[in-house]
Amino acid sequence: MHLLTANFLLTLTIRIAIGLMIAVDYTVGNALLTEWLPKGEDSKRQSHLLIYWTIGFIIAYLVGSNLSGFGAYTWQVILATGAVPALITAIFRSVFPLPASPSWLASQGKVKRANKVIKKHLGRKWGIPRKFLKRNKPKKDISWGILFSKQYLRRTLVGGIFYACQAFAFFGISIFLPILFRRNGCY
Repeated sequence: MHLLTANFLLTLTIRIAIGLMIAVDYTVGNALLTEWLPKGEDSKRQSHLLIYWTIGFIIAYLVGSNLSGFGAYTWQVILATGAVPALITAIFRSVFPLPASPSWLASQGKVKRANKVIKKHLGRKWGIPRKFLKRNKPKKDISWGILFSKQYLRRTLVGGIFYACQAFAFFGISIFLPILFRRNGCY
């Protein structure tokens, strides 16, 4: 969409939407990773995730810094290049889909389906923990507003602030590193 607009508000809206999607991937990806990996292996893989994020950021910086030749549209092309890895990932995930989260399935009352997923991917000796075997009926009328209700507001704020402090600092400072290095004569 960046190729099709030069409107400031639309560009800002697109960037915020992309940022929210990245935030969801950043948090949900970690949770899904730790759910599927055995103890001891999970922390190592989480470290890898952070390394991959950093490598992606460095590659994005290098591509953005060296991309030219599009005249007044160069900034739009730079912003649109993010679609390339997104498309590759979408195709890869279509060919090799991730299994559903067994704990989520069980929390929705789909214990048999959760056990099938576990047995298919981990083997027959594994299964859903006993705490999920109680058949809780899934709540059907849950909305986004519940995150800001009295019951969950504190948890929502703590999680959101923790994520914001981590991500904003990491990406916010990293964006300006080249300028800081240049001003201090590092390169």
